[in-house]
Formats: sequence, C-alpha cells, structure tokens
Amino acid sequence: MIKAILFDCDGTLVDSESQTGQSISMVLERHGFPDLEIPTSWTRGVAWEAITAQILKAYPQLPPTPNYTQEFVDTWDSLVTQAPAIPGAPAAVEEAHRWFSIALVTSSHHKSVDPMLTSLGMARFFPKKHRICAENVTRSKPDPQGYLLAAEMLGAEPHECLVFEDSEAGLKAARAAGMQSMAVLETNLNPGLCRELADHSIQNFNDLPLSFWCAMANPSTSYPSQNSLIQACL
Repeated sequence: MIKAILFDCDGTLVDSESQTGQSISMVLERHGFPDLEIPTSWTRGVAWEAITAQILKAYPQLPPTPNYTQEFVDTWDSLVTQAPAIPGAPAAVEEAHRWFSIALVTSSHHKSVDPMLTSLGMARFFPKKHRICAENVTRSKPDPQGYLLAAEMLGAEPHECLVFEDSEAGLKAARAAGMQSMAVLETNLNPGLCRELADHSIQNFNDLPLSFWCAMANPSTSYPSQNSLIQACL
C-alpha cells in the first residue's frame, strides 16, 4: 500500500524548466560564448553543480570565473520568480497532503525552491524538513539518495512510495530507489523515453480523477501489486 508521495519540483510542480536553458545562455553570453549548444539532457532534473561540471568538461575554452554555478543559480533565480504552476499541481499537492505523508525531492537549492513554493501557495504543505534539496544530498539524481532520504524521513519503505517526476534523471532515481513512479509530461521534451522509465504517466495533474488520492489511501479491494492499485485509481 502507498504510504508516502514524493514530488520533484521543477517541471513537475512548477513550470520552471525553460528558464534553466535561458539562464545558462545568458551567463555564457556574458562570458563571450553566445552560441554554445547545451543539450537539455544535461540540465533536466540535474543539480546545478553537475550541470556546471558537464559544461566545463565539454567546453574547456570557457574563461575561468570564480563560480559559474553561482552565476547560473543567481540568473535562474531572477527568471523563475513568476514561474507558473504545472496545471492542477497546487490542488493535487493539497489533496495528497490530506491523505498521505508528502515530501519534495529536488535538485534545486532551498533559496530557489522556497520562494517558488510560497508564491504558488504550496509551501504550507511542505515543511522545511520535508524539502530535500541540493544542499541535503551528496549525490544528485539519477542517484536515488534524495528519494531514499525522503522515504526514511517519512517513515516509509521505498516500495510504499509513489514519485511524481518529469525528467529522465528523476525517473531513473525513483527506479533505482525501488519506488513506483508517475511521469508528468507537461514540459517533457522526451515523453516516449520517460513513459518507458515510469510505471505510469499523466500529461499534468488535471489528468488525475478527483477520487485519485482518496482511492489510493483507502483501496476497497485487494490488488496483487502496487502497480495495479495505482492503475485502478487512475
């Protein structure tokens, strides 16, 4: 039976992924390289430190600077202050909180995540201790560390967790953690692959029936697996 719901943030609850590429382009242009191509596979669901390392490895011609990561983060923070919620996300989080223990597991930093949650009315459902951010782990997605830490914090076994994710890295992390996953495809650039990596998928949270959370928390019949329970509730 599902006991805990774990949400990614960027691209899953908040439509903030487009600002990632924009912020990287702005910083690289500032340093004299306006035309470098940065594949989205380097950035989706990945911590800024890992993004920076990938960019510097691929483009050693970039001039030295005290802290590219901080420049990326500061620029991104300035762009996402008004990022909208993924359709249906605030209501889904509120209902999930009503029936389950919930936590946030994101590759972003607290200083970026906290204002977004507040502006979209979701902060009250995620106490600070229930926000696993980049500072709280030593290995970012696709490593499962963040999800396993969240499950332990909520007192749930991995197989008792359902993860909502939008990225390849995040879905791989959920799978490595031994958790059920739901791909959120609203901003996804590779939906076919993410459907393959996930146990279930939705376009956005408006695809979930009104009864989804209650039915998951109070299954009326026995199901042979968690997978069949979730499928029955969709």
